[in-house]
Amino acid sequence: MAALTKRSKSGKHCPRGMAYLRKGGFKMGSAKNDEMRSFGELSLKWRRTGGYCIDRYEYPGRGRRPKRNVTFYQAKKLCESKGKRLCTEKEWERACKGGRNYRYPYGNKFNDKRCNTRRKSGENRSVTSSGRYRGCRSRYGIYDMSGNVAEWTSSRYRRGSSRTVRGGAANRPDWDVRCASRRSLSPSRRKSTVGFRCCADAK
Repeated sequence: MAALTKRSKSGKHCPRGMAYLRKGGFKMGSAKNDEMRSFGELSLKWRRTGGYCIDRYEYPGRGRRPKRNVTFYQAKKLCESKGKRLCTEKEWERACKGGRNYRYPYGNKFNDKRCNTRRKSGENRSVTSSGRYRGCRSRYGIYDMSGNVAEWTSSRYRRGSSRTVRGGAANRPDWDVRCASRRSLSPSRRKSTVGFRCCADAK
């Protein structure tokens, strides 16, 4: 069982290293006239979540390189071993958009200096330790949701077994590191650019 933090303003406890998002709504997906919209993105629609906890940093935590080359099943098991679970893509996107429905965690305009993403010049970056880019955080205080490593979620992409991966990676361009960007990956696939973070139900 993960150690609990002090009680939040809501009266809820989260495991250490996690932020609490109270129940609420946000605009999930992207508008059909968004020039960066890619195939497979969800249509913009108001959605709600219950209250939940989410890791502030990619697993295994701040100052460490994200754990990569893990299957969906391995990521799920690692979260569960900490008394947590993988986030749904709805929970993931809400944390990324930060309560203001931003395109990126930090705002609506792409800035290649804020997060560990492909540079505007087209040069790829390499995966680095979680939290190194201090400006790469949402208004909820969640880091690296744009770039560094893409992240497994518990949500199915469509029908079938494929799962949804979110967040882009250090070698991905502006359109693919948006909060609304999503892609499909076989749950048994391992990639050097895919990691994860965990969520949990508040106590």
